[in-house]
Amino acid sequence: PVIPGMSGQRVFNGDQSAGTQASLPADMIFRLCQRHMGSDAPSRGEVRTVAGDLPADTIESITNQVEQNYRSRIEGKSAARKVTIWSMGKQALIAAQQATRRY
Repeated sequence: PVIPGMSGQRVFNGDQSAGTQASLPADMIFRLCQRHMGSDAPSRGEVRTVAGDLPADTIESITNQVEQNYRSRIEGKSAARKVTIWSMGKQALIAAQQATRRY
């Protein structure tokens, strides 16, 4: 079947995709933030800017580590109001950027 334009993209790409926007490794953290923070999540552009040109395997590792740490230490506790999954992820991305610049 052929459904023209944006209507077709919504049907065939599903609700998770925003049109034909290219997916970058930093989008893993963006989707994690959306899942946990909803409308308070940072923009895709902000996440991509902080992630910079880190390799996909580094970003995947950071995403997994941040999610595990957030679920085990923060989620459901009063600290969740102060420490968001994005603040944890941003801190880890910045640390990884600094580590790669040292070498």
